[in-house]
Amino acid sequence: MPDHDAHATDARKPGKPAPLPWLLLQLARVGTYVIVGLAVFLAPSTPGARVGLLVGAYIMAGLALAWWLWRDSGHTRFTVVRGSLVAVLSVMAVVSAAVTTIPGGGAFFCLSVMAALAAGTELEPRPSWLVAALGVLAFELGAVVAGAEVDPANRLGLPLLLVVAVLVGHNRRDYRQRAEQSAALLAQTRSVHEAQRRIAVLNERSRIAREIHDVLAHSLGGVSVQIQAARAVLTDTADIARALALLEQAQSMTASGLIDTRRAVQVLRTDPQPLGREITRLGEAHGSRYQVPVDVRLTGEPTPLASEPTVALLRMTQEALVNAAKHAPGQPVDIHLDYSPAGVTLNVSNPIATTPLEPAPVRLTTVDGGFGLLGLRERLLLQHGNLSVRARPDHWSVTARVPR
Repeated sequence: MPDHDAHATDARKPGKPAPLPWLLLQLARVGTYVIVGLAVFLAPSTPGARVGLLVGAYIMAGLALAWWLWRDSGHTRFTVVRGSLVAVLSVMAVVSAAVTTIPGGGAFFCLSVMAALAAGTELEPRPSWLVAALGVLAFELGAVVAGAEVDPANRLGLPLLLVVAVLVGHNRRDYRQRAEQSAALLAQTRSVHEAQRRIAVLNERSRIAREIHDVLAHSLGGVSVQIQAARAVLTDTADIARALALLEQAQSMTASGLIDTRRAVQVLRTDPQPLGREITRLGEAHGSRYQVPVDVRLTGEPTPLASEPTVALLRMTQEALVNAAKHAPGQPVDIHLDYSPAGVTLNVSNPIATTPLEPAPVRLTTVDGGFGLLGLRERLLLQHGNLSVRARPDHWSVTARVPR
């Protein structure tokens, strides 16, 4: 028989069963078959003329059971093909039910019930009812042939047992499917939780990477500016006193950078200080470090911001101040922090020198490589904010906005 419907069983394979329950199930099936044989052939009331029919039926049922057990002994419990299983269970049910009507063959009905129970458990509803219907039909035909020898109560009760066996099998099958679905859902839930955990870890790593980049870029950038300025002074004017002053400022900036690094670590552990206070501190430090006027203005009604938007605005201020020191040395800086009902706007601007300073400044570069503003824009986008830059020949302005 071609197994044309083998694919129909793929969706309901529950996986490899536990060895002990599977073995017990097979032993129960074999034990039922053996007990039926003992009950039939050792009974003294079995008519000798009909022993041949009982032996033939017992052998056919045994062959069907052996084939069934052989197919059922694969890697998974339900690797049997549905079409083949229907044929095997039908043969067992029909043969066993037919000889049940023979005097002395009543025990054969146990094999029919076993086949109906297995059909309800392992087959779809339609083929399982087909197995039961064939068993009932075989029993009724046998009863018609046997005539008055069959008890009328058995003619109704035994077919009813087949129907009950199929219903019990359906309940077992539904329970098994619900258990499989629950196990699959649990595995999927665990997979989702694991993916969420990995995403959270990656987000935290990205946050730490941004903090390290922004703090070190700000501190090392400022130190690089001072060192290059000191080298320019020594090269162009040999002004040792001014060069020493610049190096002292670089040393001071290094110490300040260590403090900023500790602050960044503290931010990762706790919430930062109020935004206005931190920006004022940055402006004062920049003015003292580079000897330039820094005007910090706070407008609107200050309201607390979440940690991430606050850190993003602080890092934008640091980057803008480093750029001012790089590209407009000696020029004043204006910082304007505005609180409005829609959100918070931070603007950092400075003029650009149009005449060379004395001594002529050299072109200053930092380790940031020009990626600071790009990183800040990405950081603000994560907070549903935005960053804009306006560059004119005589003026530079950076503006960041974050919603409340």
